[in-house]
Amino acid sequence: MNFLSLSSLRARLPPARRQVLWLRTHIHSRCYCALIHQDLERETQKNQVQRLNCSSLNTEICDCIKNSEHKWALVLLKLSLKSCIKPNGFTLSLVIKACASLSSLPVLKQIHTHVFKTAFDHCIFVNTALIDGYGKCLVMEFSQKVFDEMCHRDTVAWNSLISGYSINGYLFHALDVFSNMLMEGVGPDSTTLACVLPCCWQMEAIMHGKCVHGYGIKAGMDSDSSVMNSVMAMYAKCGDIDDTMFVFDTMPHRSVVSWNTIIAAYCQCGESSHLFKIFRLFNQMHVNDMKPNSVTIISMLRAITHSDFMSHGLAIHAYAIKSGLMDNTHVCTSLVCMYAKRGNLECAISLYDSISEKNLVCLTALLACYVEKGYFELAMKHFFHMQQIDIKPDGITLISFLQPISSPNHLDFGLILHGFGIKSGFTSDIKVMNAILSMYSRCKNPEAAFSFFNEMPLKSPISWNTMIASYVQTGRPEKALSFFHQMKLAGHQPDSITMVELLSGCGDLGLLHFGKNLHNQILRSSFNIDNDGNTGIIRISCSQNFCNAW
Repeated sequence: MNFLSLSSLRARLPPARRQVLWLRTHIHSRCYCALIHQDLERETQKNQVQRLNCSSLNTEICDCIKNSEHKWALVLLKLSLKSCIKPNGFTLSLVIKACASLSSLPVLKQIHTHVFKTAFDHCIFVNTALIDGYGKCLVMEFSQKVFDEMCHRDTVAWNSLISGYSINGYLFHALDVFSNMLMEGVGPDSTTLACVLPCCWQMEAIMHGKCVHGYGIKAGMDSDSSVMNSVMAMYAKCGDIDDTMFVFDTMPHRSVVSWNTIIAAYCQCGESSHLFKIFRLFNQMHVNDMKPNSVTIISMLRAITHSDFMSHGLAIHAYAIKSGLMDNTHVCTSLVCMYAKRGNLECAISLYDSISEKNLVCLTALLACYVEKGYFELAMKHFFHMQQIDIKPDGITLISFLQPISSPNHLDFGLILHGFGIKSGFTSDIKVMNAILSMYSRCKNPEAAFSFFNEMPLKSPISWNTMIASYVQTGRPEKALSFFHQMKLAGHQPDSITMVELLSGCGDLGLLHFGKNLHNQILRSSFNIDNDGNTGIIRISCSQNFCNAW
């Protein structure tokens, strides 16, 4: 009877109200069913866990970690404790690893407490897992404390501590731990050297790197290709191409990684003279039955992008097609960058359209190419399209977009980018802020530049130089001189670029005495007249502006 009355009541309601009532009833019933399903699933999980023992529990947790189901690994531990299944040291080391993967410090601390309660704090692999876990959760003081309290430390424990300091940026501490490890007579292995060598090149401490290399040879690791690859990478990052090549030549066994490392070393030098050496190595790979992979191709394309040998780029593109590497997003992205930076917009667009997973790097290269060719409307269209497909422009994208804007006719695009930069929180990025300031200066709008300069939370010497140049180039040298004095009062030291602009301004104002003082200041200051790249410009400025007066 109630059902009939409800049905008749529903029939008398307006159509919109009937739809709302149906939705509410439907959602309520779906939610109720979902809750029942969750309860049944939870009960099933409990029953399954109750049938497990410690060994099978470890197997289940291992499978979860292999499948990146780290949260479920923690749930299994919780359910096992409720089911009175006592986890052993191996179980705890596994769930600590899961916590590290999730960067979950609160849960890691709870498990650490359980380790103490269950007397597993003397278990070496549990402590090693804790050292690694705290390192990945970015709290090295806890890692160090666990390490210091260990009764016995094996190589893996030392490696975990070194790795923790390394990934957290405490490079000196990592080298210090390595030194202590040697002093205590614990023999480092290949993993130790792989952790220590990146610290050496990040600190540009090539002598430390050579010492580590020497230890590796003394310990008989010179036949280990993974160690020698790390040594090569260290020398390459430190800019020592000769030692990189020496290590490569003396390696008894070379992997594809070895060839990629030596090719990348020559590529990052940025010298066109090395391009022939790179292609010689590429050909030698084939002679030695080593098949170049996507990493090889990407390194070579980066080198070609910054050279004048476009024909080599076409050859690498053809090889990538022949080798079936065009399905690799990173290879396609590198090709887009190469064609875009060489101004071949048609090929760049064609390749970009073929990429299924669009990314920031190729979009940035394409945008820069559009802007350089003056296609601002197309550039803006792609810029907004980036955000529609959830690709957030970064500082490099904004800078590459802002740099070519140099005409008052395109100032509207600059204003849009300026607004986007502020809205997206780039106010603390001094490079982006300087790029916006330079854009206003190039567009001959010193008032807008001055207004933006005053709003900048951070200012570098480049910011001051940009304002000085803006006033000189728009015929207001007296303002430039005023900014020069303010720059010194703000504690920023002028450089050769500052002096060039000021000398030009003094010439326009006819301030011979002030110009001579500036010239004397250049000669007396730390500017290296013989080596400074702008010395020629300074001398030309002096002679052009003051030759008649002198």
